[in-house]
Amino acid sequence: MKLIQALFALFCCAGMTLAIELSDPAIHEVRAYVYDYTQEKKSHITINGRLHKGVINKAGFKLSPNQIKRLTKAIAKQPLPERIPPLPDCYWPHHGFVFYDKKGKILAHAEVCLQCNRHRGYNILELSFYWNLRDIRKLIGELKLPIFKGDEKYTQLYLKANVKK
Repeated sequence: MKLIQALFALFCCAGMTLAIELSDPAIHEVRAYVYDYTQEKKSHITINGRLHKGVINKAGFKLSPNQIKRLTKAIAKQPLPERIPPLPDCYWPHHGFVFYDKKGKILAHAEVCLQCNRHRGYNILELSFYWNLRDIRKLIGELKLPIFKGDEKYTQLYLKANVKK
């Protein structure tokens, strides 16, 4: 019986990836992306170690050390606000930040839906329950990534960027 339990534990853990801390030295760079989540069933910016097929700016925008610091501050654990606004049920992210190691392997990501002000992070320890979306929106604007209302313009932008020439 113990052998079966050990094998079960081994198989369960084999597919797991370790979560990173935002100060992890393995993080070599962070890139920002805009994407049309409707191009795949899953809406996450990374799926099974690759970028979502709907990514519009395929190379992404590499964040400077200062921008990484600001992003980290906006998503890291912090005290909850005195008043917590209710969150809508929708979640259709169009912006993501992907954390890479020196070899270009995806370590983690953070994604936001600026239409409903919701967010998610994957494989990152010490995330805050509430992110500073005002600072994240400012950072996205600074990187000249488009912010639209509704999904249609993201789909149009994706189709325009992927027209076969």
